[in-house]
Amino acid sequence: MAFKEALSWMDGRGWHDSTVESDCLTVVQAVRSNVPMRSYFGRIIEECRRILQRLNKIDLFFVKRSANMVAHQLARESYFLSGRTFDRTNIPSSIQNCIVSDLIAY
Repeated sequence: MAFKEALSWMDGRGWHDSTVESDCLTVVQAVRSNVPMRSYFGRIIEECRRILQRLNKIDLFFVKRSANMVAHQLARESYFLSGRTFDRTNIPSSIQNCIVSDLIAY
């Protein structure tokens, strides 16, 4: 569901020629596959495929959660911070810490 919502959000804002990373290998494999799935999950995957067709040139990658801690922390905190927009001047300290850790690690 979160993956579909992210794609819908991108579609609504015209974010074409983008890269999408997910830490859910099952979703990435299902979206890339052409195998029809007759389930609720399959219907969500079909909708994801339709959105991806509308978007132009979207690269989809699987990224381990351990390699994508900033996105993981944003997802966790979005539950408490819904409707917030961040820029360089108002990033929550927990997310700043993840960014610094990622920069140091690489």
